[in-house]
Amino acid sequence: ALASANTWPSTIGWLWASIASVLVLGYALRLRAMHQRLQKRNQVDDPRVLETLSRMSQKAGLRAAPELTESAELGSPIALGMGSHREICVPTRALQELDAGELEALLGHELAHHMRRDALRLNVMNALQAVFFFQPLFRVAARDIQFAAEEQCDAWAANQLDDRFAMA
Repeated sequence: ALASANTWPSTIGWLWASIASVLVLGYALRLRAMHQRLQKRNQVDDPRVLETLSRMSQKAGLRAAPELTESAELGSPIALGMGSHREICVPTRALQELDAGELEALLGHELAHHMRRDALRLNVMNALQAVFFFQPLFRVAARDIQFAAEEQCDAWAANQLDDRFAMA
């Protein structure tokens, strides 16, 4: 009876580690699929847009402006990478449909994500959710943190604009 009582913690530990490993692997596979989907992205070469990004990057205190790419595969812009490998990828239609003020707001919002290091925060939160899958409050906290990050990025971008309606 004592031998079987000692195997329960070990069994639970192996079960937890197995489930956590599968969930972390699932997250890694989703990231890989996203990166594969974005392999068809192109450099943005519009000097007007690049100048706006450069000016806003200086205001943000970034050493260098992130690389700016476009992809027809995206529905909304995304801040990718960290450190010296920062990138902002925007939907191709955004470059075609948005006016200068709206595009400045979009770039400002994504720059704010880089300033705040939200890509790192998102990866850590997703890994913690996978490892502590049995704790539903991690999902609630991660959702609230992501919502707060979006609001703070909107606020930073709005403060950089002359035209507040462009942010709206």
